[in-house]
Amino acid sequence: MRITLVLLCVFVSVVHAQADVRVQVTDLKGEPFTGIARGGVTVEVSRRGQFTKGDDKKAKGAGIRLWYWRDLDGYVFLEYSRIKSTSILGELSVEESAALLKAMTVTRTPASRPTRVTESVPVPESRPAEPTPDPADAAILKEFPIDEGWNPERFGEIQRRRIVLHINPTKKEQEFVDRFDEFRTAYDKAEAAKPSKPAISSPLRE
Repeated sequence: MRITLVLLCVFVSVVHAQADVRVQVTDLKGEPFTGIARGGVTVEVSRRGQFTKGDDKKAKGAGIRLWYWRDLDGYVFLEYSRIKSTSILGELSVEESAALLKAMTVTRTPASRPTRVTESVPVPESRPAEPTPDPADAAILKEFPIDEGWNPERFGEIQRRRIVLHINPTKKEQEFVDRFDEFRTAYDKAEAAKPSKPAISSPLRE
């Protein structure tokens, strides 16, 4: 089956004239695909990587873009010539669309890191004392340890499963979602504080 996958590196908030809708597509082999049709657009024509809204499913290159299928933060494009059926599962509320967009955006936004040194520099004999960790940061990172998989990507996956697939989060996951902004602040600080890998200097050639 011909499938086009696209991952977005930058998200732009767009006000849709129509609500986003949950859609399930079944291909000719019987495989289901569940995702979001943004703005309620269920027919588009793809020509040279460009998409235009259409109304004829039988037109050449006509298909549907399903956003957030599986763990994608972009879309999968399925041509109607390879589709057996489509089902509209319901509309997303404005709040759900905004929450989903935020969840997918944070997974693509890396924590700020110190600039890495690209050449050898003298190391001072004495180093300034490490800053005292914020007790609030330490507390939330203890509750949601990074080394146990609590991170922005997990936040995005929890929200995607809840909104797109209607899979309710566990009590712990819901608490993580509710406190994510607090967690993200502590997470970014922890990531930024990690030591940079020393630069590897190449031997001089004569």
